Amino acid sequence: MEESRQRTALITGGCRGIGKGITKILRDNNFKTITVGVSHCDNDYNVDLSIPEEIDRLSEQLFDHNIDILINNAGIVNQTEFLNITPQVLSKIINVNLSSVFYMTQKFLPNMIKQGWGRVITVSSLVGHVVGHKNLTHYGATKAGLVGFTKCLADEINNKNVTINVILPGCINTRINKLFLFRAPPGTRYGEVEDVAQPVLDLCLDSSNGITGKCLQVLGSKYK
Repeated sequence: MEESRQRTALITGGCRGIGKGITKILRDNNFKTITVGVSHCDNDYNVDLSIPEEIDRLSEQLFDHNIDILINNAGIVNQTEFLNITPQVLSKIINVNLSSVFYMTQKFLPNMIKQGWGRVITVSSLVGHVVGHKNLTHYGATKAGLVGFTKCLADEINNKNVTINVILPGCINTRINKLFLFRAPPGTRYGEVEDVAQPVLDLCLDSSNGITGKCLQVLGSKYK
């Protein structure tokens, strides 16, 4: 490992799917990991990321942990026809998928800037930014918003050692993808969570200093 000391990564939604794969690869490469998310999953900290006050409490609990890397991975999805999306459904998906990324980054970015090194890596989706998908207008809007968030924040920070990037997975073998998003065409296979985790690991290394404001597409078989 390139770093002179063990880095600490905070991963939202880090106990299943893509988040679990990211957590594993970081641990395997000598990063300390802390996972946060909903209570019915085996996270280090149980947090409802749709509630800003819970994010406030989390940041207080982690004050002494010196978070070097923030992986904004948590997200929710449900298929709803556009004309049937209620204010409650829209508010929930915006709060989890988009607003929580703002709040989490506001809490943990200052320490990265202070110490002169850090990583904010957000997991978005091809849906909304690269491709459309029926009945996912609300989901796609939040995921496209994460791309704008990344590009604008990277330009604002403008520090080669504090980098802000976004990963756009496509047809990846996760429960959510199989239920709601992508179907691997006959005769092909889904990409695996490791295909997403590897570029996340690469971005966490010192060798990726200066790579910021980038959108990395991880293409599953549907888009090859």
